[in-house]
Amino acid sequence: MPDVSAVPEPVVKEFGPGASNGSWPRSVAVLSDQEYLSVFNDPDRVERLENREALVVPYSLPPEANEDEVIAAREILRSSGQLASGSLLVQNPYDEKSYVPAAEALETLAVAKYHHLAVVASLLGAQELRVTDAKVERKNSDTRGAVKAGVKGVGVETDASVQYASELEAHLKLETDFGGSAPEPDEAMDYIRAHNLVGDHSMTALVALRRGKNPVLRYQLTMDATKESQRNITSALSLAKALPTLIELNGNFTRTAEAVSSIKITTEIKFPKLGQ
Repeated sequence: MPDVSAVPEPVVKEFGPGASNGSWPRSVAVLSDQEYLSVFNDPDRVERLENREALVVPYSLPPEANEDEVIAAREILRSSGQLASGSLLVQNPYDEKSYVPAAEALETLAVAKYHHLAVVASLLGAQELRVTDAKVERKNSDTRGAVKAGVKGVGVETDASVQYASELEAHLKLETDFGGSAPEPDEAMDYIRAHNLVGDHSMTALVALRRGKNPVLRYQLTMDATKESQRNITSALSLAKALPTLIELNGNFTRTAEAVSSIKITTEIKFPKLGQ
């Protein structure tokens, strides 16, 4: 009988944060096998396959470039039910192994950041959260106004997208209530670190204000809901422009991504008086 002990263990290649070959891609385009080969055989487009941040993935073929990255990304998309030819996805900056459809990315990730703020506030003992303003700021210098949504009685300014404003209002949870509790600032900071939100100084300042003998009872903050996701959206935009006939874009992702500068959300947070 052969000596099975002499057979080497299979090498499992890792990819992603902590692995030797980098982090997860900021955006992913999934092409049919035929379309992928078309790009590979096109001298003007083959370079696109070398980009690790804006990753091009064949539906089932062995990749011609970035083998480890493509295999890992394809498995992530397959397990989440997102592996479909022609799809364009944006990395969720708060959970680097998850992706959202590009057409929904701006709204989905803005709402996700609000939800993370709500979790941080709950860990700090919050009783109420109220979104008092949500504003879509546009890049176009000739635009006379920004889109405002999310506040009863605040209308949509004339030069803005009414549809986009109403969708933002519909998806943004305007009010959140908790029972109120003693603050757990260390747990809140752990949560902030785990979800890549340390760079948001409004959140870390809130944690600091809930420490000590005289914790804050009412706090209003305005956060940029697209700060962490902007580079990922720009990455997806580069794919959409490079492969316009190969990616099925639902909605107006390219136009919206080019027009929107940021989404600012103003939230008022109230904490209970404890021990009285």
